[in-house]
Amino acid sequence: MTREGIPPKDGHHPSDPPTPLPPISFLLFLSFMLTAFGLGKLPLCPGTWGSLLPFAFAGLAFLCSMDSFAVRIPLVVLGVLFSWATIRWGKKAQELYGKEDPGCIVSDEVAGQSVALLAAGDALSALV
Repeated sequence: MTREGIPPKDGHHPSDPPTPLPPISFLLFLSFMLTAFGLGKLPLCPGTWGSLLPFAFAGLAFLCSMDSFAVRIPLVVLGVLFSWATIRWGKKAQELYGKEDPGCIVSDEVAGQSVALLAAGDALSALV
């Protein structure tokens, strides 16, 4: 409560101790995952770079095996992994960066593009 008896809007009192930061190893892992291996930190169009990651993995899988099923495996893995990372740590990233949708966080673009390419599986293998 403040002196006037009204609780502060953020729920914290000025005399409360600051929330401790997580260990540096966790912050590095968080940054690594949510920026899609650092692609989100590229200076121009980070979301575009993040969206290209699933296409690159699927294309490489297809070139290595020439099988349309092989295209789907990396897309499922990327989709699940980056969806999980976004859901699990998205709010934490917003707190750490102090923004609602930090531009460098592209894990949601990777997850979304993976799902879109997964739905286009046979058409993707025809293009590659």
